[in-house]
Amino acid sequence: DGLGTSVPNGGNSSSMGGDSGLRASFSEGGARSGVSDQPWFLAIEQATEATAMDAIADLTKVVMDLRRDLEEDMENLAFHSAVAKIENGSKLLEADGKERYFVMEGDLVKKCQSGKSVSYRFFLFSDQLVYTHRAFSGEYKVHKQLLLSVLRCEDIDDNPTAFRILHPLKSFAVTAESPQAKTQWVRVLSQTANTARPKPSELNLDEGASSEGPEPQTEEEDLERRSSIILTENERRSSVNL
Repeated sequence: DGLGTSVPNGGNSSSMGGDSGLRASFSEGGARSGVSDQPWFLAIEQATEATAMDAIADLTKVVMDLRRDLEEDMENLAFHSAVAKIENGSKLLEADGKERYFVMEGDLVKKCQSGKSVSYRFFLFSDQLVYTHRAFSGEYKVHKQLLLSVLRCEDIDDNPTAFRILHPLKSFAVTAESPQAKTQWVRVLSQTANTARPKPSELNLDEGASSEGPEPQTEEEDLERRSSIILTENERRSSVNL
């Protein structure tokens, strides 16, 4: 499968059909569909030399709004497409009130504690890195979910395709399929992790605040609990050495 990403291909193609698509919206067919009733269309159609710049500004805003809506639709489609590939991935749709989006996916070879090198499929979301293997069902079975807020990646200078993923729960080296793929993973993973880290204003600095319920967990247990949206407790324990 190689390397996948939610970023749409720029290219020369246009999802709006290029200039011909835009011209079609101003044709008689477009007018019959209700375009002629839109304020921006009337402003263009009735523009004079004095109002031309305002009409162009209105049209520009319409185009920018359409582009934003299209990009949001494509991001949403990419997110649901990635989630559908993961066993029990529907749990990723529940973001605990926080926005979660898909960033990229691809194959990386990971060296396990046993010394064996195994190829895994990595899915990068806005708040976590998920690595998986393909099950007999065709879906990707999750091995580990790592919160990005405490994740870093580190280059391996003497290897053009390898880098390290550093996390309190699990750190390991991975190898990409090419130097270009490595560069993209290190750049995008680092940028996404930096964005996922909480801002000072988001941290709870009220040391005197009382807490109810069970005793606080260790930092590692808390990270495990917050990371493992998909895996059950037994699955988390069985994946420790993977």
